[in-house]
Amino acid sequence: MLREKSKLLFVIFVLIILSGIFYYYENYRIPNVITNITQEIKKEIDINAMPKKLVAVVTNPQGIAKYTEITQEIIDQKIIMTEIPIKFIPNGAVNNIQDVLGKITKEELRLGEQLIIDNFSKEEKWFDDFERLKEFSIISTVANELKSGNIVDILVVYGNGDYDVVVSKVKIKNLIEGKIEDNSDSYAQIVIPVNETQIRNLIAADKLGDLTVRIYLDESQKASKETFNYEKAKQQLRFVEANEKGEDM
Repeated sequence: MLREKSKLLFVIFVLIILSGIFYYYENYRIPNVITNITQEIKKEIDINAMPKKLVAVVTNPQGIAKYTEITQEIIDQKIIMTEIPIKFIPNGAVNNIQDVLGKITKEELRLGEQLIIDNFSKEEKWFDDFERLKEFSIISTVANELKSGNIVDILVVYGNGDYDVVVSKVKIKNLIEGKIEDNSDSYAQIVIPVNETQIRNLIAADKLGDLTVRIYLDESQKASKETFNYEKAKQQLRFVEANEKGEDM
């Protein structure tokens, strides 16, 4: 009799333990597991539930040209910090815009593209100690391919179809598009760094013909030979001025 009572008590104890286990799993363990699995699945397939991080993204429809120096103005006008799901952020993404301030783009960056540290190089010494910024009017923007940051040759095109290279391999700091004056053939202005000799040559060349540009495809390309001869140009200008005075008389 005592043995049967002991067995019954043991069975009751086991049933109580099992009931407790079932209750725990049914009300706590299984719901928690389901919740965790649901959250993990949502993180994988639901963009709104995915963990995010701030990343620099290009917002300008024209993008950012190759060889552009990232100034504060460029940042304000063409870049925004926005939250992107971590799953879609590439390695080396720029999450602090100050990391690229003052650096140079190594390739063209397009609208919506996330900025990556490898897109940039440190500022190279494009400007020497005697160069200053000066604007010049040009007659062509190379079928609208010309952008700030492009490396160009500045040419003077004469009325007879001939031309000279006035300044070779110079970087455009700023580009202002649009017809300059109603009575002018110029359709844009470029702001470039030039020294005293280059300013003199460009001013003289502009009086003898029309200034235009041609774009380098890559920074590594060899600089063109400058063929503009200031002494020869000066003689031509004197001849033009003498003719104009004679016509006035």
